[in-house]
Amino acid sequence: MRIAREDESHLEKWLVSCLGEIHQPSPESLTKYIIALLKQDGEQDKLRGNIQEELQTFLKSNTAAFVARLFVALQGIFCIDMLLIYCVIRFQATY
Repeated sequence: MRIAREDESHLEKWLVSCLGEIHQPSPESLTKYIIALLKQDGEQDKLRGNIQEELQTFLKSNTAAFVARLFVALQGIFCIDMLLIYCVIRFQATY
């Protein structure tokens, strides 16, 4: 999955906050691991399953809910990016 640098920074902050809410002792380290997992190539469903499997050790009973929340957040990031691109194209076409 491709993540723009500016989105990665926002995602890191969001992940640290979410992981802190579920009482992870070192949310910064786990955040870096999650971002590395997200950068792997593959279909979204396969990537999601892989991430859920990898995080089970760390998040235990919170894993499924966390991964669902993560992918909803990612969809929001990509929707905002697409909306911005659309607005720029429309603006350029107008002027």
